[in-house]
Amino acid sequence: MDPEAALAAVPLDAAAALTALGMSAFNGHPRAYLHHHLTAVRDFYMHAAQHRLAVALWWD
Repeated sequence: MDPEAALAAVPLDAAAALTALGMSAFNGHPRAYLHHHLTAVRDFYMHAAQHRLAVALWWD
C-alpha cells in the first residue's frame, strides 16, 4: 500500500477533503492524520510479513 497514492484522492482543500471523506468535522486537515495512519498500518503489516506472522481481523 502506498499512502501517497491513497492520499492523491483526498482534496488539498481541508473543507473539500472533509466533504469527500464524509466527515462533518475534524481538527485540522485530515490528510496529515490519514498519512500517519496509513503509514503505520502499512509498516505493521510489513513487519508481520517479514516475521512470517499471521494477522487476524474480526468485527461484528
